[in-house]
Amino acid sequence: MSAVLEVLDVVVPSSEQFAPTQRKSYYRPQLDGLRFLAFMAVYFQHTFHAGADYYLNWAVLRPLHLSPAAAGVISRLTETGGMGVDLFFALSSYLITELLLREIKQTGKIHLKYFYARRVLRIWPVYGLVLFLGIVLIPALGISGRIPPVFIAGYIFFAGNWSCAFLGSPAVLFTIGPLWSISIEEQFYLLWPLSIQRLGVKHLKWLCAGLLVSAELGRLFMCLLNAPANMRYFSTFTHLDPIAWGALLALGTKDRALRPSVPLRALIGMGCVGIILLALLYEDGSAGYVSDLLITPMYGFCCAAIIFLVLQSQFLAVKPLPYLGKISFGLYAYHAMILVMMDKFVAQGSWVKLLMIPTKLLVTIAVAALSYKFLEAPILKFKERFTLVQSRPV
Repeated sequence: MSAVLEVLDVVVPSSEQFAPTQRKSYYRPQLDGLRFLAFMAVYFQHTFHAGADYYLNWAVLRPLHLSPAAAGVISRLTETGGMGVDLFFALSSYLITELLLREIKQTGKIHLKYFYARRVLRIWPVYGLVLFLGIVLIPALGISGRIPPVFIAGYIFFAGNWSCAFLGSPAVLFTIGPLWSISIEEQFYLLWPLSIQRLGVKHLKWLCAGLLVSAELGRLFMCLLNAPANMRYFSTFTHLDPIAWGALLALGTKDRALRPSVPLRALIGMGCVGIILLALLYEDGSAGYVSDLLITPMYGFCCAAIIFLVLQSQFLAVKPLPYLGKISFGLYAYHAMILVMMDKFVAQGSWVKLLMIPTKLLVTIAVAALSYKFLEAPILKFKERFTLVQSRPV
């Protein structure tokens, strides 16, 4: 890592050359609170998701005498936590686009070297550590099996989502599995500033529209070919909607302060709840056409709508939510291997498993906090040298 920093220090000049008045700040703590809730949705799914038969036979729920239909609803409810990943995509797209638009306004252009330096310093240290732990250390300790080389290559080159799309996601991959979404984000980070620079801000809305159309056509193509579930879920095309809508939100609120009325906010909120309930209750028997071509794009719009609503309030800015959102990258990156390790060494009785859930979450928070303090924060202070528009303080 020191070598990377030295290279960046030489290739990318310090941003101190820009006048202090140019380096204006954009930070909304409520978005960090939302980021933590997005992680909790993913954590909820990874902790509780199981088939209906599991809930029918789980000793904790046995006194309730659940019907098969009720157990099925619970199983589907736990699966909706996957929406947290799309919420992460929408948040990243909104914030990156917002900051790039401000950079263009303040300096006249996008400084690509600065942008890529910031992304490398933010993502690669934790990403590399998780790969080392999941690929080398954890298998060496016998906690989990060895990850096949084809997946290792995919994750190293930020194509982990495509490895899973074509080959599935075996259980042995779970320790580093969550990083598949980071592959999509890195693909976005690589191409997005180049696209804006090439097309210009005035054409950005058409680029977003193109992403939405590409996403829908890609999913239609996969449905027509009866593509397996892993292809439909892990494909980059599946998740272009929240990326496009997040960017459109940044573009739509540029240079204007939108303050919708309380009734309108309530209507938007109820619409988001309705979309989630539709995804929960609808059983698609047509090879995924309705879920892929209707519900999935609605999810993407819903993510942007949630961000818009959160920006109108300080509710999620209440401590300690902003701090938990600040360490959310570590929470997301480390949580799967922590679940695996604690399940390996703790008895798995029904009640013990239930009681261990908050313990696992507290351990995950502790690990992420230590990672942020001793690994991420020192590097993020160096990242300030390449920052033109200040965002979250270190």
